[in-house]
Amino acid sequence: MRVVLTTFGTLGEVKPTLALARAFAQQGDEPIVVTNPSFAYLFEEAGLAFRNCGEPCTPESIADDPRLTHPTKATFNIWKLHFLPRVLPFFETVRELIREAPTAAVVNHYWCFGGFLAAEVEKVPCMNMAIAPCLWFSEKDPTSVYRTAALPEWVRRLSLRWDRFLINATLGRDLKKISKGLDLDFDMDYFAHQERSVCNVGWWSPTLRGLAGDDPPGAFVAGFPWTGQGHEKPPLEGDLEEFLSAGPPPVVLGLGSFLGRSRPDIFRAVVEACQALGQRALLIGGDPEQLPELPDTVHATPFAPHSTVFARGCVTIHHGGCGTLGEALRAGRPSVVFPIAYDQFDNARRAELTGQCVVLKQRRISAEDVRKALARCISDKAMQQRATEIGQAVAAEEDGAVQAARRIREQVT
Repeated sequence: MRVVLTTFGTLGEVKPTLALARAFAQQGDEPIVVTNPSFAYLFEEAGLAFRNCGEPCTPESIADDPRLTHPTKATFNIWKLHFLPRVLPFFETVRELIREAPTAAVVNHYWCFGGFLAAEVEKVPCMNMAIAPCLWFSEKDPTSVYRTAALPEWVRRLSLRWDRFLINATLGRDLKKISKGLDLDFDMDYFAHQERSVCNVGWWSPTLRGLAGDDPPGAFVAGFPWTGQGHEKPPLEGDLEEFLSAGPPPVVLGLGSFLGRSRPDIFRAVVEACQALGQRALLIGGDPEQLPELPDTVHATPFAPHSTVFARGCVTIHHGGCGTLGEALRAGRPSVVFPIAYDQFDNARRAELTGQCVVLKQRRISAEDVRKALARCISDKAMQQRATEIGQAVAAEEDGAVQAARRIREQVT
């Protein structure tokens, strides 16, 4: 069957679509991906059909704009500056693809509303992909997108209702304007893309969040989508392998595809904290010009596969992005999590509930904050055991991309 997939956002948001497209191809289907040109190389390297859409949007362009990493305003800013201008281009591109050849389904990144609108206009079954639990807006399992992890459940439930109203009054209003004049048989709002989808895929492990009674139609927690190639972990070479093999497991810092550039203070704090504790450290990402002079016990690299290096460390430090969180859970090591924006607050809260991590809720992280958190992770045997148990459970799950491809095929054939 032919499937059109849409994707946009950071590398952590694009990779699940890459994994799903691979899984579709592996089961004999014909996927074609509509993507931001900045990430077209991923699909080209994988030998997958794709169609570029809209202006390029790089991780650097997000990291260098403080409006897009603001703890409370980032979601609205990134909507106005990046997602909203691409609704109509994605609509036109997806509609064109549907009209080119028989299409069994359109599977959309959560904020690719253009793909959803094209599927509705062309009467093609539509699926929705959510990369984090907070995007399902459940009152039975309440989240709060823009706030820290410390809120009690009843406050989160009330704030969730306000969030729904606020999002629909802003983002939903924009979508109503765009959809006006299209041949739709319903009133468009922000939540229509979930409510009218045949299937809603959750890209996280049931260990983090299972199904709730008020989840969107066809809700399915697929598990973390690894690479679409099972649980294989790429080997390491050169200086990185040499550093990891030269001493005890280091503390590993990984901030995703763009936050390393926007938060050099975190790199400095981690280096100071590790020196105070006598710990080796591996820093992934970041701008080399913003890093301090590093001792021999600290190694910096622009990129390293989280699936491999997290398991080679003693503690993982990360921001709580869902893809990075998945790799941290699978690695079976305690974590220090400091949410910065977007879904990260809720992801961090859920990770904290598993008992395998320490969450730093401060907006600005000091070396002393990091030192105390690392010291607890290193000394707390119960946390280490819990991290091991969770790592084994997550590693035993089937690749979420494979599960999702199979489920979607069942829905439309």
